[in-house]
Amino acid sequence: MKKIKIFIILFLSLSETITTFFIDYMSWIAYGSIRMEPVFMVLAQSAAMAASMAIDAKVPVQKIDVNRLQKWLQNDPYLDQQP
Repeated sequence: MKKIKIFIILFLSLSETITTFFIDYMSWIAYGSIRMEPVFMVLAQSAAMAASMAIDAKVPVQKIDVNRLQKWLQNDPYLDQQP
């Protein structure tokens, strides 16, 4: 009976440590994801603008005018948070 009590105490101690580790690890993963969100938003907007140009020109997206896209992105007020 004493061995079972020791086992239960050990198990509970380890489970708390493991749970704490996973909570810390998941917080770290979530923080990393949140940090990347603005990058993904700009990437998505850039891809959408390139797709829009390709549709308007009736060409594959690989054939769009990259210089025109770059200028469009530089002049877009939603990409640059400055007034």
